[in-house]
Amino acid sequence: MMKICVLDAKTLGDDIDLTPIQAMGEVMIYDLTQPHEVAERVKDAHVVVTNKVQLGKKQLKDAKELKLVALFATGFNNIDLEYMKDRGIGVVNVPGYSTKSVAQHTFALLFNLLGI
Repeated sequence: MMKICVLDAKTLGDDIDLTPIQAMGEVMIYDLTQPHEVAERVKDAHVVVTNKVQLGKKQLKDAKELKLVALFATGFNNIDLEYMKDRGIGVVNVPGYSTKSVAQHTFALLFNLLGI
């Protein structure tokens, strides 16, 4: 059975439904994960899902079963991509996350500046 570790579910807000992830295997969901907790929490995981937690060699060296890091965000700045590549660990993100809402917010700011 696939083991999935969600490291920082609380950063997504209180209204996020993680039920679809729970249907994919044995899932451990943590509200938040401190840097010193990462290695222990991911050591047996096949998949790690995160939003903001730093992941690199220090955190993942003992995660021998890890095959995939999935991000709840668009950016990769918290992931050591070179290390992932060297280990053959896939990394995926949410490339279209909030695209429409960013455009809407931009126009709302523009209208505000124009006094409309």
